[in-house]
Amino acid sequence: MAESLEYGRISFEFAEEVDRLSDPDEVANSTRRTMTIFGLQLFGFFARVPSPVERLENIGLAKQTPEMAEWLKIYDDGRYAEIDPIARRLRHCVVPFEHGEVPYGSNPRAAELRQRRRDFGFASGLSVPIFGSSGRTGYVSYAIFKGLKPDLRAHERRAFYLMTIYAADRICRLRAAQSAQKPVLTNRQREVLTWAAAGKSAWEMGEILNISTRTVEEHAQQALERLGAVNRTQAVAIAIRDRLIAI
Repeated sequence: MAESLEYGRISFEFAEEVDRLSDPDEVANSTRRTMTIFGLQLFGFFARVPSPVERLENIGLAKQTPEMAEWLKIYDDGRYAEIDPIARRLRHCVVPFEHGEVPYGSNPRAAELRQRRRDFGFASGLSVPIFGSSGRTGYVSYAIFKGLKPDLRAHERRAFYLMTIYAADRICRLRAAQSAQKPVLTNRQREVLTWAAAGKSAWEMGEILNISTRTVEEHAQQALERLGAVNRTQAVAIAIRDRLIAI
């Protein structure tokens, strides 16, 4: 009973802390610190389950740690979203689940992904679907590393789920507020960033859009300034994240 009350206190203190935060990355950092009491060190908040052509790194709702960013690059470069059994479970599941419960089947690519996870150091994981008033709004996945054996008792599991859902809701609300204030790009700026995302050079974009290379560079620079990006790659990532362009 005493332990249950203690985790209840931790949950309420966590909720009060994230309510005071005004940046999604700060909420993610607070969550990361708090979840260490459960033996969970690496996680990601994602806007939705990725489609086969989407990259997880483009649909994250908060800044990733360098280690998580490294894993997402492996996952995205391997195009594992199209065969990932965990992603498949997330598309249909409405309750949290442990990754060890998910069968990988006989698909060689799924077996390859499981081995890549093990090689990276993952022993298992936990995923929590997130729902809002309009239905499914995303999910949170936690990694369990080799050597860590989180054995969550009932009251710990309730506290863990409560804090995860509360943090995800706070991040979504802050992101919505940011989106309401997001910069507006002109049609030409969006076109330039869309072709940049496809790997086209300024000269190639000029040929496609029937404008000069100099004009392409001007539109690209204006887009960078509006998005607060330091280079074209970052501008493309921001535009995709904020759904200013589609690929």
